[in-house]
Amino acid sequence: MGDVEDWNQRYLRGEHTSAEPSDFLIEVAEGLPPGRAFDLACGTGRHALYLAARGWEVSALDGSSAALALLAQRLSPALAPRIHASCVDLEAAPLELAPASFDLVLDFFYLQRPLFPVLAAAVRPGGHFAAAIHLGAEGQPRRVRPGELASYFPGWTVRIARAHHPEGDKPVAHFLAQRPVAP
Repeated sequence: MGDVEDWNQRYLRGEHTSAEPSDFLIEVAEGLPPGRAFDLACGTGRHALYLAARGWEVSALDGSSAALALLAQRLSPALAPRIHASCVDLEAAPLELAPASFDLVLDFFYLQRPLFPVLAAAVRPGGHFAAAIHLGAEGQPRRVRPGELASYFPGWTVRIARAHHPEGDKPVAHFLAQRPVAP
């Protein structure tokens, strides 16, 4: 069974279907005025829904059609125009985003290192990139090493770079960086 089909089955079993945004996203969003956001690997849309309810226009992308069906069920008529969801298998197709088109780009719990340059280029000058990704040791392909995320955003202002250790769960890297404004 491929990754996308595995995720479809997880969502259909009711796994990973929390409607609550992560505390880290709430922390990040509190300090930012609404604008355009991109939510990579959005799952059932907990972060997209949170941002849209606060005035953001959100482009959300996930490879799981089951997750996006759950997102569609959660959309109220008021939020539906603010969220634009697409189903793309990022393991099979390249990610294409217009340069400098988002005020906030999110990458929560999805790690595909070759995407970082595309995500960085999609952030507008003065905009932000936020990530929460599981931490691990060297050689764990689905985990980042401490400090690794900053290496993908040279010259950016790192606002938050910390290890978060949720009780009973795997450690997570929280990362927020701001793209420099062109002189």
